[in-house]
Amino acid sequence: MLKIFIKSDTIGCVTSILCLIHCSITPILFMTWTSTSLQMEESHSLWHLLDYLFLIVSFFAIYKTATRTRKNWLKIGFWSSWFFLLTLLINEKLTVLELSESLIYLPTISIIILHSYNLLQPLQVKPSQSSIKHSIQ
Repeated sequence: MLKIFIKSDTIGCVTSILCLIHCSITPILFMTWTSTSLQMEESHSLWHLLDYLFLIVSFFAIYKTATRTRKNWLKIGFWSSWFFLLTLLINEKLTVLELSESLIYLPTISIIILHSYNLLQPLQVKPSQSSIKHSIQ
């Protein structure tokens, strides 16, 4: 059980860091690519599929971590950051509101911080029934 808990935080942290790198280098790549418009469109579409891949992987990492932590503020932090990230990605695709693209760094960095914090915390294991019986007797 400990391995699953650590793996979800590790996977979530690594995924968020990769997402942060992806978001940071995307503008640079698009400015430097000088291919034909068809190749550019195909590359652009494939590159943006990574947004969804990172979002899906982070969802499952947060889900696993949230089911194992007892700290409600941590659960709220994870899910609010993830939904904020989802909202920003949807807005980026549909352009509902004109928002700065740098806003995407806020939920991504907060997810990294939350997973890192959770990795550094000792695992809180529920006491077993036998240990409760011994303490009562």
